[in-house]
Amino acid sequence: MIEDFSYGVYSQYSFMITFIVMALTYIINVYPLYVMTKKANLKNNWIAWIPVLNVIKLFNLAGMSGWFIILTFIPVIGAIVSIIAIYRVFSNFGIGIIGCILGIIFSFIGFWYLALSSRRFVANINPNYTKY
Repeated sequence: MIEDFSYGVYSQYSFMITFIVMALTYIINVYPLYVMTKKANLKNNWIAWIPVLNVIKLFNLAGMSGWFIILTFIPVIGAIVSIIAIYRVFSNFGIGIIGCILGIIFSFIGFWYLALSSRRFVANINPNYTKY
């Protein structure tokens, strides 16, 4: 009686493919934030690559303290704080009210627009928020 253990090879390949797809998805989502932090001359831009800490840099781009990350764990309040932060990020790059609303709805596309466009960061951020 010969047993076939070839299914183990397929599971290894599927794990590798899943890992590669997840890594590429993460890079595609985080790269615009990294570029925006560089445009805003924030210190420690590399923090944008760390999964939970990158939200702190998003709040810094909005001119908000990184401590607001605690509020994001409260269901309704977290959604409101996130919407305010995204609105302020777009307005800090000089986007008008309609663009900010569209940026909130289509934030993935909006962040890529801010990262790839020649838009400059026009807001003055408290220097304490530019430190980690």
